This record gives sequence, C-alpha cells and structure tokens, in this order.
Amino acid sequence: EIGSYSADQVQGAIGLYQQAVDLDPNFALARARLSLCASRWVYSDGPPEWKAKARTEAEEALRLRPDLGEARLALTHCYLWGDRDYDRALAELARTAETLPNSAEVPLTAAFIYKQQNRYRERFAALRRAETLDPRNAKVLGYLTNTLEWVRDWPEALQTFDRVAALGRDDSTHGWWWSRANDEFQLTGDINALKKAITKKADGPPSVSSGWLNQARYEMAMLERDYTEAARFLAAVPPETFREVSGWYGHSKAFDRALVDVAGNMDAAAKQQALEQALELARGEYATRLSSGAHGRPDDEKIQGDIALLYAFLGRKEEAIREALRAVEVASVVGELEKNELSSALAMVYAHTGEPEKAIDLIERLLTEPSILQHGAVYNMTLTDLKWRWQWDPLRNNPRFQKILAGPEPKTVY
Repeated sequence: EIGSYSADQVQGAIGLYQQAVDLDPNFALARARLSLCASRWVYSDGPPEWKAKARTEAEEALRLRPDLGEARLALTHCYLWGDRDYDRALAELARTAETLPNSAEVPLTAAFIYKQQNRYRERFAALRRAETLDPRNAKVLGYLTNTLEWVRDWPEALQTFDRVAALGRDDSTHGWWWSRANDEFQLTGDINALKKAITKKADGPPSVSSGWLNQARYEMAMLERDYTEAARFLAAVPPETFREVSGWYGHSKAFDRALVDVAGNMDAAAKQQALEQALELARGEYATRLSSGAHGRPDDEKIQGDIALLYAFLGRKEEAIREALRAVEVASVVGELEKNELSSALAMVYAHTGEPEKAIDLIERLLTEPSILQHGAVYNMTLTDLKWRWQWDPLRNNPRFQKILAGPEPKTVY
C-alpha cells in the first residue's frame, strides 16, 4: 500500500520536510509529516534506522504541540509500520480521530491497519468513509479497487475504476486503463476486453506512454501464446517503465525474458542461459537485501518465489520446493494476502516439479481466500488465470484441475 508512493516521491518529500525542520526546529507539523514519510520509507525499502527517525520526529512533534492531530497520526504510523503493533496503532488512531474528525487520512490509516489484521469488511468501511471525506482522492479509490480485487469482486472493482475515470485522472504515464481491462477480463474470461483496450489506446490520441502500451502488448502476447511477439514487445519496454510495472509484482526483466524462453520452448542452450542469468540476478538481489538489513520487507518473499520458480524450470526440484516453502514462510510474517500470493507460487512450483495433487490441493483452497491479484502477475490465483496462462499447462490433463476450470469461480470467503 505504501508502495503506491514511489521511492523518489518519498525521498523527495523527506528532503523537503527536513529542510523545513532545519529552518525552524519548532515547526511541529513539518516534524509530523517528516515522521509519516520516514515510516513509509521504513515499510518499503528504506534503511532500518529510519524507524528510529520516524519515532523521534513524531514524539518531538507531540512535545511541541500535544494537540496536533498530525503528530498523533505520525505516532500511529510508527506503531503500524515500524513496530507492527496493530492493536496499539488502532488505539492511537482513535485518539487521532478526536483531533482530526474530518481528515480522510484517519480512515485511510484505519484501512491500512485492517489490512494487516485481515479484517476486510472493516477495511471496506474505512475506505468508503475516506472516500466520503475526500471524494476526489484517486488514491483512496485506488486502494478500494485493490481491495475489491483481493476478494475477486470484479463488478464492484470495475465500477470503482469508472469512478476514478470520472475524476478526469490522466492515465498517460501509468497503466490504470490496462488494469481496468484486466479486471473486465477476469470477470468475463473474454480476451477481447484486453484487445479492445489496446486498440483504443493505440488508435487514440498519443497520450499513453509507449512503454505502457508495449507492456500491455507483451502481456497480451503471452496470453495468446505468441512468444515471438512477446519477446519483441518485452524488449521494447524501457527500463523506467518496467521498473514502474515490476514494482507491483517484483520481477526483473530478465525473469520475464526467461519465462518467454521457457513458454516458447526455445533452444535448450539459450533457455538454460536465460534461466541461469535470471537466477543469478534474483539471488544477487536477495543477498543484497540481506546484507543491507532490509530483509523482512514486502518484496522479499516475491524474490524468493521467483528463485523457486526458476529452480523448477531448471529441473532442480528439491531446491525449487525448498525456496517456495521459505517464500511462504517469509510472506506469512508480512500478511495473509502475501502468504496466499506466495502459496500460489508454491502451487506453481508443485505443478512444474511433478507434484500435481499437491498443486491442486493448494489451488482449491486458495481460490476461496483473499490474495494479492494484479495484472501481469505470474502467480495470480483466479479462475481466468488458471484457464488462460501457460504456467498452469502441466495440470491441463488432470481431472481435478479440469473440474475446477469447468465450474464457476468460487466465492472468496472473508
């Protein structure tokens, strides 16, 4: 969630608020806002010492202005993101609400806490309260859309996307238009929803970035199993766009390139080289995070999931399953959604290592549980993804898997 702010945005805000504090050490509101940004930085990829920075600034803001609601909000975020003490965060937020009764930040923070507590109904109520207080806040609607996707409520998600569009949000540099098309694809199972979205953007005014358009074409080609075109479009996605997209689901471009080679049954030597290169990069990234003290952050488990799948495609079964199980273990510390997402990765590893029954056991359970679901994500667990994506091909001839595909998408229980 905090990841909806880019690293550049968070660091830029930190720099400006720090300048304000340096100019006026008694500027309590600047200290409170600096603390909020520091907490966001801690939760994403910031150095661990920013946890202490966030607490220091929040407490100093309270000392300067005990009545300042933003200072209470900052302390709430310290409990939430720094300490992961969700009960204490909610208690502090209740005190915050007394001083900021009309601030959408209060119910929005409650929604963040409820996500960590797996209280999705309360989260929906909090987000709708935030929307009432700030009806033109596209980020609030974005969080609401994400939550609806987590529980696979595609009709409501589409309606929320349309409310965002009614605000006149500019999608020239991001993929909201493509996200909406993917939710329609999830609802209907009809790939024409994606084709129409690409055609509309390609034939319309030159407002959508070519990087996003090529990313969409790449994903479309993978679904249609046109791997030559997929490789061409993937190569055309510029690094900055791929970083923006991969921030949603954590993969490197080398990882995607290796998957194209595997799916397209490319030359064995070339495929081996691509897989080993992607594995080396993923392991290097994971080792860097460990050495920097950043281990335990939201993307750690995704890197481990990638490593596990790469091992599976390299025929290294024991290592693949071991890494996938570790990914689930790491994800369980982050939250239920992340655990279910990486359990989907484990199911995929089982599917590609000759363990179909274990894979289907997981699939049957995961289809009824909330999970992080985003367009283009390798591990998505929806009925439409199971039907269309090549990654699940090892299960196609299994009667249990065929029965799942023949039925309606199960209700998500939450």
